[in-house]
Amino acid sequence: MPCQKNTTCAAAYFDKGYTPYCRVIYMEKLREYAAVCTIGSVGYSAIEVLWRGFTHWTMALAGGVGFLLLYLADLRMAGRSLVEKCAAGCALLTSVEFVFGVVVNKLCRMHVWDYSRRKGNLLGQICPFYCLLWFLLCIPVMPFSSLVRERLCPSRANSQLAA
Repeated sequence: MPCQKNTTCAAAYFDKGYTPYCRVIYMEKLREYAAVCTIGSVGYSAIEVLWRGFTHWTMALAGGVGFLLLYLADLRMAGRSLVEKCAAGCALLTSVEFVFGVVVNKLCRMHVWDYSRRKGNLLGQICPFYCLLWFLLCIPVMPFSSLVRERLCPSRANSQLAA
């Protein structure tokens, strides 16, 4: 069963009728996404050390997830303006921050951050000030994600079917 353009190769791979071509595509994507997550983990940890003076291992995980989502959003939003991409990126990163905050700070009680003293906060995990910072951070990160894609998979760098 060959891969179809409208289906993901990962789905075909896990189906009983996978083809070797689908397995190769799946492994390429796995390597690509692992590299993107690693870049996000290291990059966000470095930014946080510069901003706060320290970081926490859970923030490396959040950075990896966040950059992967930005990477995929940048690909899906090809042809859109940088402002639109940054707005989407801001929403994605704020969502990642909220989910990680609830799990890490509320459920696991690790107390990595607390925005409860900031105006407009939601459960002390997100606030408008950091939403603005996420938007501003997306200004250089969105073009950087395109550069990463060009380096990781030059043959698919501009293809919307790459994701």
